[in-house]
Amino acid sequence: VLMPRQTSVGEVIKKISQIDRELIVNVRAIDIFEDKSLGEDKKSITFRVLLQSPERTLTDAEMKQVQEKISDAVKKSGFSVR
Repeated sequence: VLMPRQTSVGEVIKKISQIDRELIVNVRAIDIFEDKSLGEDKKSITFRVLLQSPERTLTDAEMKQVQEKISDAVKKSGFSVR
């Protein structure tokens, strides 16, 4: 996710976590990259999102659907998905 440098990582984690409270069990920032090549006052953050159901194995379609919801929410927040 490409975002302004001043944006809190916790803010983005909170937004992602609320997208699907049943399947998203953990969101972590695993890498933060800051460089002038990203643009003035920008940073790129890689998130790891753990999806899990206590009742069944998730299908590829279910996981893809959550991934798309995350991507859409990130874009609606004004950030870019790299």
